[in-house]
Amino acid sequence: SGDCLIQYTDGVTEAMNGEQEEFGIERMIEVVKESGIGGDIKRILTAIEEAVDRFTGAVLQHDDITLIGIKVR
Repeated sequence: SGDCLIQYTDGVTEAMNGEQEEFGIERMIEVVKESGIGGDIKRILTAIEEAVDRFTGAVLQHDDITLIGIKVR
């Protein structure tokens, strides 16, 4: 009870910035750690989406970015 499950496509971790650097799993884990306090799945998913947007800036992405979150009650 209280666990969160996050499913995502590789477009999240492989999102590229202007320096051709990937967002990566390490950044995603940090975002989840920072936003996951309290277990609000909507806040976690929003934080991931916003972090990827900030990281990529105006760089056009060629892969889909899909996030699905489930909170176990």
